[in-house]
Amino acid sequence: MASSSEFIPLRKKQKRASTGLEDNFVSSYMPKNPAIHPSSQDLLEKAVECRLSHGIEVKGERCPMPLSRFDELHLPASTMALLHSLGYEHPTPVQMQAIPCILGGRDVIVLAETGSGKTLSYCLPLCHMLPLFPPTLPGEGPRVLMMAPTRELAQQISIYCKQFVAGLRRQTGDPNPGGTLTKTSYSTLLVCGGVPKKDLLTEIEKGVDVVVATPGRLLHLSGEETLSLDQVAYLVVDEADRFMQGSLEDELRKVIGKVTESLRPRQTLLFSATLPNNLERLARSAVLDPITIEVGAIGVTAVGVDQRVEFMHSYQKSQRLLETLRTTETPPVLVFCNTITTVDQIADLLHREQFHVAALHSEREPGVRFEIVDALRNGKLDVLVTTDLASRGIDVPGITHVINFDMPLTIEDYVHRCGRAARWQSPGKPARF
Repeated sequence: MASSSEFIPLRKKQKRASTGLEDNFVSSYMPKNPAIHPSSQDLLEKAVECRLSHGIEVKGERCPMPLSRFDELHLPASTMALLHSLGYEHPTPVQMQAIPCILGGRDVIVLAETGSGKTLSYCLPLCHMLPLFPPTLPGEGPRVLMMAPTRELAQQISIYCKQFVAGLRRQTGDPNPGGTLTKTSYSTLLVCGGVPKKDLLTEIEKGVDVVVATPGRLLHLSGEETLSLDQVAYLVVDEADRFMQGSLEDELRKVIGKVTESLRPRQTLLFSATLPNNLERLARSAVLDPITIEVGAIGVTAVGVDQRVEFMHSYQKSQRLLETLRTTETPPVLVFCNTITTVDQIADLLHREQFHVAALHSEREPGVRFEIVDALRNGKLDVLVTTDLASRGIDVPGITHVINFDMPLTIEDYVHRCGRAARWQSPGKPARF
């Protein structure tokens, strides 16, 4: 029988043997700014007061000060302009604490409600992290790996991340007068079902710096030795609680095992909106000396969600759905069902009633699924009928109404469904029949 020590990741065993302490060996790449480095009792007290006022709880040693403004990070002018164009004026509570911790080189576990701004928390630090490394050479694997449980979420993260990575440059060569000075850029690649393998291989051969992936396709490419993961220095697991379901947990553990086979310095960042028991088990094997950040109540719906419950017989639900949709003034509306069959039936009903509607579930072709999500974002759909496939990964600011045609089977799924509305602290109105 295998001993329990065999299940401890290689770098954990080595750290324990050499220092007695866990350490990811990642140095801080946070800009030197006394405003976010608590070095005095006054600053420490200010940090505690700030966390209390914003509902932030932290666990872990040597936690940096919360961030109050984005300009404290000394970001490139192009990045600041991008933030303003995306509507970011001030950091949200989760961004206030997570970004300084990540820039400090720490492993983190972030637990925060849906729509709280977690994606920016791990994308923005790349503006300081990536330029520390030269862009990857042809055939080399990524420095950054971001894992998502669904294709839709992976696609969304990839689109979002590209905006920040595309403008980064690293100066190389001789900066002296008369010397050669070149600027090099960084690339982002989406690796998931629905992306043609030929296109993936072409981009990998060029060298890729950031990979956003679902575990199945990533393991396939890694198993073929097409994509190497031994250079990963920044590992993100988004919607970590979703990975704790079914075969996804085994696939994620295989990915983490491949990433941690080498002993290079590496950050691991886990993000989740809920806290199932098995997530703690994953954290024990994935992170080293982490800072745990909790913002708001975990496992409950976001602030600003106005919930409504209607009791009725099952045969009444279709008619009540039509009545609700006809009186909803602000499309699009998300309608969640528990089964693929029900999704198709409801979508057919709404189509016959002249709604601009689409059905989204796991049996649709990957390319069609991407097209449906794009149509939703571009305002071409009034209603999206879907399974829990879309309860995570659909981030459309205009969505204010969510209808649970079927009640979800778990409280975690209910929280995520409601979280599709009330994004960016805007009001949301989920109803359940």
